[in-house]
Amino acid sequence: MHGIPIQHKLAGFYFFYYSIVGTFMPFWSLYLEDQGFNYQEIGLLSSIAIITRFFAPFIWGWIADKSGKRMLLVRIATWMEACIWFMIFLIPNTFQSVALLMLIFSFFQNAILAQFEGVTLFWLAEKRTQLYGKVRKWGSVGFIVGVFGIGALLEIVPISLLPIMLLCIAFLAFLWSFSIKEPSTAPRAQQQLEPLWPILKRPVVAAFFAIELVLLFSHAPFYSFYSNYLHQAG
Repeated sequence: MHGIPIQHKLAGFYFFYYSIVGTFMPFWSLYLEDQGFNYQEIGLLSSIAIITRFFAPFIWGWIADKSGKRMLLVRIATWMEACIWFMIFLIPNTFQSVALLMLIFSFFQNAILAQFEGVTLFWLAEKRTQLYGKVRKWGSVGFIVGVFGIGALLEIVPISLLPIMLLCIAFLAFLWSFSIKEPSTAPRAQQQLEPLWPILKRPVVAAFFAIELVLLFSHAPFYSFYSNYLHQAG
């Protein structure tokens, strides 16, 4: 991979990362329904996957700022994702076991994108304005390929194999991550950290969080149950 331009390597990782998202989001609730969980349990398990977003980004951001090893964290996280999907396939899917594994999965999932964004901006350097959109669009391509490709595959194989599909994609993301070198320094904006509380008190920031709250509140039932609705509708 030494001859591949860095923007293509970055685009490839976005492709695999969002292929995981495109495989997980539409089909996870159908997998849980297939495993015998009711809608209340599916809702709880879907929300557990979000809980770590309250604290995991702060932990991973702090580790990244202290260590400067963003790609190392990305590799650890993608490897752990693959292990989690293997465990979900391997062990009996009780509510407690799936809840615990989803908690661990989401904790490591939150380590990937924010840190990789920093890596992307570092490697694109002065060309980030021209190239960032072109690199990032491959995430959308990966999401679409994940949705359509896994959807077509699930017409042939049972949905009980969904964790194995997620395992394979996560492992490909892990392997691809080794094509991207560790940035030599942290992005300059991340080396001088402002106190958090004065930022949160700004009206524009408070308005942003209010909009995000309403937006994500509307997305939650859609992401969790729309696939089940389509399944019932035939």
